[in-house]
Amino acid sequence: MVGPTLLIVLTGVAATLIGDGLAAAADPRTGSRGRAAALLRSDASGAGSAGARGATADAKAKHSAADAETAETAETAENKDVTADAEVQGAAADTGAKDATALVELDDLVITDAVGHTLVDHVSLRIAPGEIVGLVGESGSGKSLTAMALARLLPEGLTARPARMRLGDLDLLGRMAPRDLALAMGLVYQDPGTTFNPALRLGTQLTEVLRTHARAGRAEARTRILDALRAVRMTQPELRLRQHPHELSGGMRQRAMIASAIATTPRLLIADEPTTALDVTVQAEILRELVRINREFGTAILFISHDLAVVRALCDRVLVMNGGRIVEETTAANLTAESAQHPYTRKLVAATPTVAGAPTVAATPALGATPAVADAATATAEESRR
Repeated sequence: MVGPTLLIVLTGVAATLIGDGLAAAADPRTGSRGRAAALLRSDASGAGSAGARGATADAKAKHSAADAETAETAETAENKDVTADAEVQGAAADTGAKDATALVELDDLVITDAVGHTLVDHVSLRIAPGEIVGLVGESGSGKSLTAMALARLLPEGLTARPARMRLGDLDLLGRMAPRDLALAMGLVYQDPGTTFNPALRLGTQLTEVLRTHARAGRAEARTRILDALRAVRMTQPELRLRQHPHELSGGMRQRAMIASAIATTPRLLIADEPTTALDVTVQAEILRELVRINREFGTAILFISHDLAVVRALCDRVLVMNGGRIVEETTAANLTAESAQHPYTRKLVAATPTVAGAPTVAATPALGATPAVADAATATAEESRR
């Protein structure tokens, strides 16, 4: 009895050590930016996928164009003083105005609530075809509101007033058929567990956008969503369509959400904290899928997150928000305490936790809190934290 018991104990210890090692390797926060970038930028075909290895020439050209634009944006930003919020907003608008090939154009977005408080203050941004742009900042900084305004999905009681808002040839300020926007833009929400209807089978929910907006028949919609599920490496996709959301793991539900978003082959994918509710191993898998979709289909991505390590590894360009404003625009490589220009960005980077080892010097906290919207007229977000 001692022999088998000892063997079981040793097997359990070995499995635990291997699992901890895999989790540490998959978490971008456990190592340097280089290790995180290698993890997320590695081909999604590492498991043998021919799809990612065979990315189309058109998608590569688009991604190369996005890289060139990112380099130009970084050079422009280095030569400008971006320590003042108004100057940063102007620099972002100037950069986009010079780029006639921008896929997304958003100028001077202002969002107010029912009593007139300003929640998002004159935000401008550009996204090139095939580019991955990160939008970072603490909770309440206006990241999700900006994205939802772009998708024309602001909650009731909020009003968006942009000077210009376009997605390709679609004027998002004018009257347009809902199907046009639904086919041009895909959304991946933070928690698919609350997004899916628990009473309906996944097949009914995943094919809804295709049947409603793409005007696909039942058979065609089923075929297209199965193709999308296979594209995101969903196991047994036919079975998943017959299941209810609670029968899937968190990672599988998020894959289903991404499949629904890309089934219409959108030109822009908005991913709002898509990995927050997932463990680190599944996070890495989902992020690889986003990179593969970007490379293979040339889909531009607006990636909203508070995880700076992931943003540095995944994105081409990063916009930092604070108090409803974009306070800094930089390249992912320059999202460091040494390269950041704005005081808030430096504090945000310094506040990023690390598990690589115990810090020798504690980070200096930013005093105060995000100001209430009622105080926006008398104090900026940065002033309230000094």
